[in-house]
Amino acid sequence: MNLTGKRILITGASSGIGEALARIAVEQGASVVGVARREDRLHALAERLGRQFTPVVCDLEDTTAVDTIKSLKHFDCVIANAGRGSTIMPLDLNLESLEAMMRANVYSALHTLQGALPSAQRGDSFVFVGSILGRIPYAPWRSAYNASKAALAALIVGWRQELYRRGVRVLLVNPGLTKTEFQSTANPESITLPNLHLDSTEFPSMKLQTSDEVALTIIKAIESDRDEVYTREETARWVANYYRELSDGRDLVRHLLEP
Repeated sequence: MNLTGKRILITGASSGIGEALARIAVEQGASVVGVARREDRLHALAERLGRQFTPVVCDLEDTTAVDTIKSLKHFDCVIANAGRGSTIMPLDLNLESLEAMMRANVYSALHTLQGALPSAQRGDSFVFVGSILGRIPYAPWRSAYNASKAALAALIVGWRQELYRRGVRVLLVNPGLTKTEFQSTANPESITLPNLHLDSTEFPSMKLQTSDEVALTIIKAIESDRDEVYTREETARWVANYYRELSDGRDLVRHLLEP
Protein backbone atom coordinates (compact mmCIF):
# COMPACT_ATOMS: atom_id res chain seq x y z
CA MET A 1 0.00 0.00 0.00
CA ASN A 2 1.11 3.53 -0.74
CA LEU A 3 -0.99 6.34 0.69
CA THR A 4 1.50 9.10 -0.07
CA GLY A 5 -0.29 12.36 -0.76
CA LYS A 6 -3.61 11.14 0.67
CA ARG A 7 -5.36 13.13 3.38
CA ILE A 8 -7.37 10.86 5.67
CA LEU A 9 -9.76 11.58 8.52
CA ILE A 10 -10.02 8.88 11.18
CA THR A 11 -12.50 9.12 14.03
CA GLY A 12 -12.09 7.22 17.27
CA ALA A 13 -8.36 7.52 16.71
CA SER A 14 -7.20 7.48 20.33
CA SER A 15 -7.25 3.69 20.83
CA GLY A 16 -8.01 0.29 19.37
CA ILE A 17 -8.80 0.00 15.68
CA GLY A 18 -8.70 3.78 15.21
CA GLU A 19 -5.23 4.09 16.68
CA ALA A 20 -4.00 1.22 14.50
CA LEU A 21 -5.56 2.84 11.42
CA ALA A 22 -3.84 6.15 12.16
CA ARG A 23 -0.46 4.54 12.74
CA ILE A 24 -0.57 2.34 9.62
CA ALA A 25 -1.88 5.16 7.41
CA VAL A 26 0.97 7.43 8.54
CA GLU A 27 3.48 4.63 7.94
CA GLN A 28 2.12 4.34 4.39
CA GLY A 29 2.65 8.05 3.74
CA ALA A 30 -0.78 9.53 4.44
CA SER A 31 -1.47 12.79 6.22
CA VAL A 32 -3.91 11.85 8.98
CA VAL A 33 -6.29 13.92 11.05
CA GLY A 34 -7.32 11.91 14.09
CA VAL A 35 -10.50 12.77 15.98
CA ALA A 36 -11.36 11.53 19.48
CA ARG A 37 -12.69 12.69 22.83
CA ARG A 38 -9.75 11.60 24.99
CA GLU A 39 -7.32 14.48 24.68
CA ASP A 40 -4.46 12.87 26.60
CA ARG A 41 -4.39 9.75 24.45
CA LEU A 42 -4.83 11.67 21.25
CA HIS A 43 -1.89 13.98 21.98
CA ALA A 44 0.24 11.02 23.10
CA LEU A 45 -0.44 9.44 19.71
CA ALA A 46 0.50 12.69 17.99
CA GLU A 47 3.85 12.66 19.78
CA ARG A 48 4.53 9.15 18.48
CA LEU A 49 3.40 9.72 14.90
CA GLY A 50 4.91 13.16 14.29
CA ARG A 51 3.97 15.88 11.84
CA GLN A 52 1.90 13.64 9.57
CA PHE A 53 -0.70 13.28 12.31
CA THR A 54 -2.96 16.11 13.46
CA PRO A 55 -5.04 15.56 16.63
CA VAL A 56 -8.51 17.08 16.91
CA VAL A 57 -10.35 16.73 20.22
CA CYS A 58 -14.06 16.46 19.51
CA ASP A 59 -17.19 14.75 20.84
CA LEU A 60 -18.80 13.32 17.73
CA GLU A 61 -22.06 12.61 19.53
CA ASP A 62 -22.66 16.36 19.77
CA THR A 63 -24.04 18.30 16.80
CA THR A 64 -21.20 20.83 17.15
CA ALA A 65 -18.94 18.12 15.69
CA VAL A 66 -20.41 18.83 12.25
CA ASP A 67 -18.93 22.32 12.14
CA THR A 68 -15.65 21.09 13.61
CA ILE A 69 -15.23 18.59 10.79
CA LYS A 70 -16.35 21.08 8.16
CA SER A 71 -13.53 23.36 9.27
CA LEU A 72 -10.99 20.64 8.49
CA LYS A 73 -11.73 20.92 4.75
CA HIS A 74 -11.20 18.19 2.17
CA PHE A 75 -10.23 14.55 2.79
CA ASP A 76 -9.53 11.88 0.19
CA CYS A 77 -10.86 9.31 2.61
CA VAL A 78 -12.99 9.54 5.76
CA ILE A 79 -12.96 6.56 8.13
CA ALA A 80 -15.80 6.77 10.64
CA ASN A 81 -14.61 4.43 13.34
CA ALA A 82 -15.78 6.15 16.53
CA GLY A 83 -18.18 4.17 18.70
CA ARG A 84 -18.54 2.05 21.80
CA GLY A 85 -20.51 -0.82 23.26
CA SER A 86 -22.73 -1.63 26.21
CA THR A 87 -23.93 -4.68 28.10
CA ILE A 88 -27.66 -5.24 28.46
CA MET A 89 -29.87 -8.21 27.59
CA PRO A 90 -32.73 -7.71 25.11
CA LEU A 91 -35.54 -8.11 27.65
CA ASP A 92 -33.83 -5.59 29.94
CA LEU A 93 -33.60 -2.88 27.28
CA ASN A 94 -34.69 0.61 28.23
CA LEU A 95 -34.85 3.88 26.36
CA GLU A 96 -31.73 5.26 28.03
CA SER A 97 -29.50 2.35 27.01
CA LEU A 98 -30.81 2.34 23.45
CA GLU A 99 -30.40 6.09 23.05
CA ALA A 100 -26.84 5.93 24.39
CA MET A 101 -25.85 3.40 21.74
CA MET A 102 -27.58 5.31 18.97
CA ARG A 103 -25.68 8.45 19.95
CA ALA A 104 -22.36 6.62 20.11
CA ASN A 105 -22.63 4.52 16.96
CA VAL A 106 -25.15 6.23 14.67
CA TYR A 107 -25.14 9.93 15.53
CA SER A 108 -21.32 9.99 15.57
CA ALA A 109 -21.23 8.49 12.06
CA LEU A 110 -23.95 10.85 10.83
CA HIS A 111 -22.14 13.91 12.18
CA THR A 112 -18.90 12.73 10.58
CA LEU A 113 -20.63 12.37 7.21
CA GLN A 114 -22.41 15.71 7.49
CA GLY A 115 -19.19 17.47 8.39
CA ALA A 116 -16.99 15.98 5.68
CA LEU A 117 -19.50 15.78 2.81
CA PRO A 118 -19.52 19.46 1.78
CA SER A 119 -15.85 19.20 0.80
CA ALA A 120 -16.12 15.74 -0.80
CA GLN A 121 -15.08 15.30 -4.42
CA ARG A 122 -15.57 12.63 -7.05
CA GLY A 123 -13.31 9.67 -6.26
CA ASP A 124 -13.33 10.22 -2.49
CA SER A 125 -14.30 7.46 -0.04
CA PHE A 126 -16.33 7.26 3.13
CA VAL A 127 -15.58 4.16 5.20
CA PHE A 128 -17.81 3.20 8.10
CA VAL A 129 -16.70 0.65 10.69
CA GLY A 130 -19.70 -1.48 11.58
CA SER A 131 -19.79 -4.85 13.28
CA ILE A 132 -20.69 -8.44 12.53
CA LEU A 133 -23.28 -7.96 15.29
CA GLY A 134 -25.07 -5.47 13.06
CA ARG A 135 -25.61 -8.28 10.58
CA ILE A 136 -26.04 -11.27 12.92
CA PRO A 137 -26.73 -10.21 16.54
CA TYR A 138 -25.67 -13.52 18.06
CA ALA A 139 -24.41 -11.92 21.32
CA PRO A 140 -27.65 -10.98 23.12
CA TRP A 141 -25.92 -9.03 25.92
CA ARG A 142 -24.95 -6.45 23.28
CA SER A 143 -28.61 -5.86 22.38
CA ALA A 144 -28.53 -2.04 22.24
CA TYR A 145 -25.16 -2.07 20.47
CA ASN A 146 -26.44 -4.65 17.97
CA ALA A 147 -29.46 -2.50 17.18
CA SER A 148 -27.34 0.61 16.67
CA LYS A 149 -24.97 -1.15 14.28
CA ALA A 150 -27.90 -2.62 12.35
CA ALA A 151 -29.37 0.89 12.05
CA LEU A 152 -26.01 2.20 10.84
CA ALA A 153 -25.80 -0.54 8.19
CA ALA A 154 -29.25 0.41 6.89
CA LEU A 155 -28.37 4.10 6.71
CA ILE A 156 -25.16 3.32 4.85
CA VAL A 157 -27.12 1.66 2.03
CA GLY A 158 -29.08 4.88 1.56
CA TRP A 159 -25.99 7.06 1.74
CA ARG A 160 -24.30 4.81 -0.83
CA GLN A 161 -27.27 5.15 -3.20
CA GLU A 162 -27.31 8.92 -3.00
CA LEU A 163 -23.55 9.39 -3.25
CA TYR A 164 -23.03 6.87 -6.05
CA ARG A 165 -24.19 9.36 -8.66
CA ARG A 166 -21.71 11.89 -7.28
CA GLY A 167 -18.84 9.45 -7.65
CA VAL A 168 -18.26 9.25 -3.89
CA ARG A 169 -17.75 5.74 -2.59
CA VAL A 170 -19.37 4.44 0.63
CA LEU A 171 -17.89 1.32 2.20
CA LEU A 172 -19.01 -0.67 5.26
CA VAL A 173 -16.44 -2.83 7.06
CA ASN A 174 -17.70 -5.36 9.63
CA PRO A 175 -15.09 -6.60 12.12
CA GLY A 176 -15.66 -9.54 14.40
CA LEU A 177 -14.13 -10.05 17.83
CA THR A 178 -11.09 -7.77 18.11
CA LYS A 179 -8.49 -7.47 20.85
CA THR A 180 -9.15 -3.92 22.08
CA GLU A 181 -10.53 -2.14 25.13
CA PHE A 182 -14.02 -2.65 23.74
CA GLN A 183 -14.92 -5.62 25.96
CA SER A 184 -13.96 -3.87 29.19
CA THR A 185 -15.40 -0.45 28.33
CA ALA A 186 -18.64 -2.05 27.17
CA ASN A 187 -18.94 -3.88 30.48
CA PRO A 188 -17.36 -1.62 33.13
CA GLU A 189 -19.27 -3.29 35.96
CA SER A 190 -17.99 -6.75 34.92
CA ILE A 191 -21.50 -8.17 34.61
CA THR A 192 -21.44 -11.96 34.25
CA LEU A 193 -22.35 -12.82 30.68
CA PRO A 194 -24.46 -15.86 29.76
CA ASN A 195 -22.81 -18.86 28.20
CA LEU A 196 -23.44 -19.22 24.49
CA HIS A 197 -23.29 -22.55 22.73
CA LEU A 198 -20.87 -21.55 20.02
CA ASP A 199 -17.23 -21.80 19.09
CA SER A 200 -14.92 -20.18 16.58
CA THR A 201 -15.36 -23.05 14.15
CA GLU A 202 -19.12 -22.65 13.97
CA PHE A 203 -18.96 -18.87 14.41
CA PRO A 204 -15.76 -17.63 12.73
CA SER A 205 -16.21 -14.03 13.91
CA MET A 206 -15.32 -15.35 17.38
CA LYS A 207 -11.73 -15.85 16.23
CA LEU A 208 -9.88 -13.03 17.93
CA GLN A 209 -8.14 -10.53 15.66
CA THR A 210 -5.68 -7.80 16.54
CA SER A 211 -6.39 -4.13 15.89
CA ASP A 212 -3.61 -4.12 13.31
CA GLU A 213 -5.18 -7.02 11.39
CA VAL A 214 -8.52 -5.25 11.26
CA ALA A 215 -6.94 -1.91 10.33
CA LEU A 216 -4.98 -3.48 7.48
CA THR A 217 -8.15 -5.06 6.13
CA ILE A 218 -9.89 -1.68 6.22
CA ILE A 219 -7.06 0.13 4.45
CA LYS A 220 -6.77 -2.58 1.78
CA ALA A 221 -10.54 -2.43 1.25
CA ILE A 222 -10.26 1.26 0.41
CA GLU A 223 -8.22 0.27 -2.64
CA SER A 224 -10.83 -2.28 -3.74
CA ASP A 225 -14.17 -1.74 -5.48
CA ARG A 226 -16.22 -3.57 -2.84
CA ASP A 227 -19.18 -2.02 -1.04
CA GLU A 228 -19.07 -4.17 2.10
CA VAL A 229 -16.23 -6.14 3.65
CA TYR A 230 -15.83 -8.55 6.56
CA THR A 231 -12.46 -8.68 8.25
CA ARG A 232 -12.37 -12.47 7.81
CA GLU A 233 -13.38 -14.07 4.52
CA GLU A 234 -14.82 -17.09 6.35
CA THR A 235 -17.10 -14.72 8.25
CA ALA A 236 -18.51 -13.44 4.96
CA ARG A 237 -19.32 -17.02 3.92
CA TRP A 238 -20.92 -17.67 7.31
CA VAL A 239 -23.12 -14.58 6.97
CA ALA A 240 -24.23 -15.66 3.50
CA ASN A 241 -25.16 -19.10 4.84
CA TYR A 242 -26.99 -17.55 7.80
CA TYR A 243 -29.27 -15.54 5.52
CA ARG A 244 -29.84 -18.50 3.20
CA GLU A 245 -31.07 -20.49 6.20
CA LEU A 246 -33.09 -17.53 7.48
CA SER A 247 -34.83 -17.16 4.12
CA ASP A 248 -35.98 -20.76 4.60
CA GLY A 249 -37.35 -19.90 8.04
CA ARG A 250 -34.53 -21.17 10.26
CA ASP A 251 -32.60 -18.85 12.59
CA LEU A 252 -29.24 -20.48 13.24
CA VAL A 253 -28.64 -18.54 16.46
CA ARG A 254 -32.01 -19.03 18.19
CA HIS A 255 -30.69 -21.88 20.37
CA LEU A 256 -27.55 -20.21 21.70
CA LEU A 257 -28.90 -19.50 25.20
CA GLU A 258 -30.08 -23.07 25.81
CA PRO A 259 -28.58 -24.68 28.97
